Amino acid sequence: MPSEPLKRVFDEIYESFNSVPHTPGSDRRRHPEHTGQLLDHLGHPDRAYPVLMVTGSKGKGSTAYYLSEILRAHGHRVGFFSSPGFLSDLDRIRLNGQAISEEEFLAVWSRIRPAWRTLLDTLPEGHYMGPVGLFAVVAAEYFRSRQVSFAVIETGRGARFDDVAQLSHRYALLTNLLPEHLRELGPTLQDIAWHKLGVVHCETERLFLGSSCPELEEVLGQERPNWPEDLTMTDLSSAIQLEDRVADTTGTRFDVVLPSGRRIPSLHLPSLGPTVDNFAVALAVSEDLLSGRLDTETVVDLAPSLVWPGRGQILCTSPYILLDASIHHRSAQALLREAGGRFDRVVLSLPLSKDRKGIQQAVEPFADSIVYTTCSNPYLLYEYGDLAIRPQDAIVASVHEALRGSLRGTTPHTRILWLGTVSFVADAYRHLDLGIDAAPPQAVSSVE
Repeated sequence: MPSEPLKRVFDEIYESFNSVPHTPGSDRRRHPEHTGQLLDHLGHPDRAYPVLMVTGSKGKGSTAYYLSEILRAHGHRVGFFSSPGFLSDLDRIRLNGQAISEEEFLAVWSRIRPAWRTLLDTLPEGHYMGPVGLFAVVAAEYFRSRQVSFAVIETGRGARFDDVAQLSHRYALLTNLLPEHLRELGPTLQDIAWHKLGVVHCETERLFLGSSCPELEEVLGQERPNWPEDLTMTDLSSAIQLEDRVADTTGTRFDVVLPSGRRIPSLHLPSLGPTVDNFAVALAVSEDLLSGRLDTETVVDLAPSLVWPGRGQILCTSPYILLDASIHHRSAQALLREAGGRFDRVVLSLPLSKDRKGIQQAVEPFADSIVYTTCSNPYLLYEYGDLAIRPQDAIVASVHEALRGSLRGTTPHTRILWLGTVSFVADAYRHLDLGIDAAPPQAVSSVE
């Protein structure tokens, strides 16, 4: 639990946001420029080191995490910012894999607070300072004070109107595009592409594309004339090859061939599904950032230790528990295909804002029984009355009772799937009393 001084600071950070009425709608209503103004007041701490900004519809968090860990394993001092926080708002800001401490956070905020207060007095009526932007500014100043050699930053759902993307960044990565957040970024995939490509700023020198589709190509053609003339664009979508890919109860084994032609064999990642592809993208970008000095042995040794919570994550092998934050049926389908076989018990946490029916249709053929539940995030709304629930399935309002029930009476051979939002993933971690750096499945061999 945060201390009282930290709680007061968190209240301050949310003060401006909570002072303005909010209704769901387009991200175009947002005013991220105020985060940019605060960075100006502070002398742009984000310009003291190279920044890689990662955006996309899915996989940006895991890709950013993998990038930070690969760079760190090669001897760099790396700052990492994720959006949102997971178990707390502190773990979104990390230096060399370690979350910022309460003491460090409070010290950085004390340096930022005067400029923030001055800026608040100048905001137009109806405007606010976004909390995620303030956390990103804290991260930028913290990374400057600790003299990082790289910072890897994950944007929010968009980029063009995203507070986090106000940080100056030399490099940008777009992981992929999916038809999600249609209310805020849509209604079409072209609109989503336009929002995501807003990650390119006047100081951006390099754009990496982790995927390709006709809608993205169309918007790229429209946006390219507005970008810096010397911007280099690297399409990784067809330049990375995953070979000899085999999934088992401890994760995925595979070889990867990078765009340079370098082959890295015998990789083992303790996860399943699309996150493996995200790791391959992270390797390709890292090779570029390291000027080709990516060390094969270092990568092979590192991969088995990499765990990004709730992304095709094998929590336990006895019983087998697979945890995933799929919020779109395509992601769920890819995961289930790779997991292979049926699941004895499934817990789904599907708020109204997500692809509920699509995920239900993807999961039912693989599930002997499903429990539909909620999560502890009070801002997510749940209603299952419009879903056709099978006779063997049930609705359990308490997320912890749903998780507890799925573990009751298991055998070493029981197969369990927990699937929902990031908030649900955090609930699963709390239920099992796991920390942010939960061990890979070889070390978590049983659950009481």
